[in-house]
Amino acid sequence: MVTSFIHPVFRIIVINFKGPVTLDDLNRNFDQFIADPDFSYNMNSLVLLNDSTPQLKAGEILDHSKYIMKKKAIRGDRFKIAFVSADINSYRFMNLFGISSKDYTSNSRLFEDVESACQWLIGKRINRATLLKDYTASPE
Repeated sequence: MVTSFIHPVFRIIVINFKGPVTLDDLNRNFDQFIADPDFSYNMNSLVLLNDSTPQLKAGEILDHSKYIMKKKAIRGDRFKIAFVSADINSYRFMNLFGISSKDYTSNSRLFEDVESACQWLIGKRINRATLLKDYTASPE
């Protein structure tokens, strides 16, 4: 399952992977956040992978990259994506996604903690609890 919200203060897309994740989950979530009235062109993303067990094959990750590329006019092509996970499988996912999306993202990096990821994305160290606090649709 994949859920997301636009953070009202930090103006980033917070995407939370939980449990098994499929290609349909990724595409459906992408469509939901770009349709959000608070979404902005080239908005940076924070992707929380620690609670997930992606069931994706390499071809499905490439298919998702192509899906995003088709909507580049809406999503943009100069945004940052910070992936958060300490798991090696998440690194493989992030690396393949980064390679397949190099034409439409300016930068993607993997971090072991939310604080470091937020420092890179928004210039402030924010912990996970603070980031998700008081957000009623929080993925936690």
